[in-house]
Amino acid sequence: RLARIAADPERLVAALLQAKPRPAAAARPRAKVSAAAERLREGDGWRGFLLHLTRQDGSAGAHGAVLTRMAGGSLAVLIVVAPSGEAALRTAREVVAQQE
Repeated sequence: RLARIAADPERLVAALLQAKPRPAAAARPRAKVSAAAERLREGDGWRGFLLHLTRQDGSAGAHGAVLTRMAGGSLAVLIVVAPSGEAALRTAREVVAQQE
């Protein structure tokens, strides 16, 4: 399932924005969030996406890179969360380079 999501990040963004809060969190007002994703391909067979989540009021944000690669019948997964998209991408590229 993760490999399918990595191939279609726009679907993940839509699901994140439509998600209903858990009952325990329902009493709190839900922050308005913007999300964007862009496809990513790195190295030898790594594919996935960059994900950018930001509050619409600009008070907080999270950025991530998710990459997957099939190798020898196993799925390798790399997930990086960072304070900026550039940092997430830079770290993902460093890890991918070490795996090649």
